[in-house]
Amino acid sequence: MATLIGRVQSSSNPYQKRSRRSKFESAQRKLLGKLFDALQIEVDSPKSAARYQDHHGDIIARTKNWVKKFPSPLFDYKKDERVYKTSCLPTSADNNINCIAEQAVNPQWSRTRIKSLELDRFGFLFNEPEGKQDLKYWEQVCLPKAEEIKQRYRDRASEIHQASKDDPERKKQEFARLYEDLRAIVDEEFPDAEDRMLAASAMWKLETNNKSLKNHIAECKKLACKLNTTIELVEEHQFVKSLEPKETWVVNVPFVRRDTSQNSKDVIGSRKGSSYRPLAAEFKTFLDKQGANYEATVNSDLPLVDFALINPKPELINNLQTKLGNNDNDRFVWQEQTLTTYKGDTVPLRIVPPKDYTWVEMNEANLSKGSLVLNLFASEICQKLEEYQFTSFKLIGARHNDYAQVD
Repeated sequence: MATLIGRVQSSSNPYQKRSRRSKFESAQRKLLGKLFDALQIEVDSPKSAARYQDHHGDIIARTKNWVKKFPSPLFDYKKDERVYKTSCLPTSADNNINCIAEQAVNPQWSRTRIKSLELDRFGFLFNEPEGKQDLKYWEQVCLPKAEEIKQRYRDRASEIHQASKDDPERKKQEFARLYEDLRAIVDEEFPDAEDRMLAASAMWKLETNNKSLKNHIAECKKLACKLNTTIELVEEHQFVKSLEPKETWVVNVPFVRRDTSQNSKDVIGSRKGSSYRPLAAEFKTFLDKQGANYEATVNSDLPLVDFALINPKPELINNLQTKLGNNDNDRFVWQEQTLTTYKGDTVPLRIVPPKDYTWVEMNEANLSKGSLVLNLFASEICQKLEEYQFTSFKLIGARHNDYAQVD
């Protein structure tokens, strides 16, 4: 009962007209009055035979209808694991219960939000040993042991996923035991701090040097050249930065298009017959010049960048519909995209954008997390991060910065 009171109290008034807003507030007060009365009856129940059903028989059903019609973001999303991991807590206007999140927490979190990248982008953190003896030890001892540990991890992880796929808590416990066993192996094999750092370097190299990733990127470029740029109105588009689905215009743009011009500027790949124009990057530039606000994410099924337009101008939508309205990628949507490895195995194609598309939001589910190396060598990684010296910075998204208007 108390939770229902909280939901009704924090529900948002969606109306703009004063008369409609007044009716909402009046209905809200009446419902809250009955809920508080029902709560008091329940509190007094040990010393009274009365029950809230005797006086307010349909109060629960009425309140659930109210909650469905006028949702409360705080109650709907407070236990969502994505809150402040990938998105802010949703808030609603004219609601005091949201003020801390809306005015203090959300703005600060948004400015410091971490955007995930492919693990291979971070290979620079550990360098190969420079000394001859260290290099020999690294190649002959550390790398083979790292490969052995990684294979053990893969084999056991596969068993864990299979045995406890319907039991998240058991899966968590099994992985904790696995990491504990592997840490014991590392402690036994590399008791010396310097040797342990070399072992961390070897494992980092294995985790960040995904040899097959280049093949997936190349295959994505080939497939992208067969795709069309499309536009559609999506009724419930899920933004990365928002947990609430919204009706949104989405423009799907292929990663690249094969370059047929002689101009080498802005071309990806320089070898003859393998040059591509960065089509999605060109569309991003177009939107930026238009002053349009958008969220760009990697499509989960095809090598496309999904540009979800945020409050776009009607003229922009009209122009895009005129140019793109008849396009589709229907014949590719239902096909399973695969890649043949050098061993002859057929594996699902990973949708990976060109490496310089650092501005696009990646699909978290498709990213390697590096959990093995992070669990085994956390202190060594922290030490490297503390020692790392940055040599250059590039400001991205300057127009969205708090100081965009400052020279």
